[in-house]
Amino acid sequence: MTPKWMTVGLLLVSSLSYANQQYTATGCVDSTGNPALDRTTARAMAKGQLAHELGGLVSAKSQLKTVTTETKNDVQTKDVLTESVTLKSEHMMKGVQTLEEGYQDITGTKKYCVRLGLST
Repeated sequence: MTPKWMTVGLLLVSSLSYANQQYTATGCVDSTGNPALDRTTARAMAKGQLAHELGGLVSAKSQLKTVTTETKNDVQTKDVLTESVTLKSEHMMKGVQTLEEGYQDITGTKKYCVRLGLST
């Protein structure tokens, strides 16, 4: 059963409670079979989301290439989409706490999720 802090199919979710300035962010990644790598990647995603909540600079880039390969008997066309997202933040995040973490089954896919909290 998916915990109430998860939203099915959502990779990142964050919330802000204005009364006590409590920030939370969740990062989820598909299982690679390596728990240390899964945990590190999910934590990095959650920390990036916290930085975004605090005010960071986000830039995104998408590139679509069409590659055509011709042979004597055949012509093949492939579309290749490349996307990158960069987050820059200069916030010192002290007191980040792991609220919940572990493997979850989300819509039939095993994911490692980490939920972090930060009080300001």
